[in-house]
Amino acid sequence: MINRVLAVVALLATCGPALAGEFDLHVKACHDAAWAQDEFKDIPNAGVSAYPGGFDDKTFYAYWIVDWDELQVAGKCIMDLKEPTNLKLTDFRK
Repeated sequence: MINRVLAVVALLATCGPALAGEFDLHVKACHDAAWAQDEFKDIPNAGVSAYPGGFDDKTFYAYWIVDWDELQVAGKCIMDLKEPTNLKLTDFRK
């Protein structure tokens, strides 16, 4: 039993870091799409953040946040799972 537990722990320790950067391009695409909006074009890069949200068989979801001075806005990006294309940007205010 202890061998199985150790095997699972070892597997998780080696697989986790390998998957950590798998969707970096998707998150960057979401960040850049939010930052490209006319409303946010004068905000510095540091004012826009994007985070991975999850995925299913065909779609990847990421969340973006603009938090700069008095402006605080958030939304979601929806894009193809395999490549960060066909990006749709939603704004939670609407």
